[in-house]
Amino acid sequence: MKTKKIISFSYHITKCIALILFTLHSSLFLTLSLSMCTFSSFSQGVAINVTGDSAANSAILDIQSDTTSNITSQGLLIPRMSTLKRPVNPASGLQIFNTTTNCVEIYYGNAWQSISCLCKNAPTAAGTISGTTTVCPGQNAVLYSVPAISGATNYIWSYSGTGAYIVGATNAVIVYFSGTATSGNLTVKG
Repeated sequence: MKTKKIISFSYHITKCIALILFTLHSSLFLTLSLSMCTFSSFSQGVAINVTGDSAANSAILDIQSDTTSNITSQGLLIPRMSTLKRPVNPASGLQIFNTTTNCVEIYYGNAWQSISCLCKNAPTAAGTISGTTTVCPGQNAVLYSVPAISGATNYIWSYSGTGAYIVGATNAVIVYFSGTATSGNLTVKG
């Protein structure tokens, strides 16, 4: 009989331990599940400000400077680096301030694009374009030029018609007109 009581007692303890473990496991699972639901329901953008305002619904990052107090407002300082220190394989949309060119740049379409540059003096307006004013479709190697534009670091030539191929990016270019070229105007910006 004593053996039977010991087995019964052991069975009862084992059953209690199993119930406790199941309860703890269930409680832990329930706690984790509720935590995950809480995190999911409150996921939103990050707000950095002194007011405690939450991020705008459409923003993943919402940065606000304090404009209500006498404290000087602050701005956003993006990473600064020279042309040589730019990343070799940047993600499309990466932004930097290029200290070599003093330009804000964005990497897009396999190249760095300047979106804002600090200029000491804006370039002067382009002078009159010299070259042939009347051309025929299929005419090739037509030379056009303007006097050098003071302060210009590059020249952007464009043709308002179709079928013209412009070669060059200085104050002089050569234009090739296809056999199906349409009439248009040649312009230049410096």
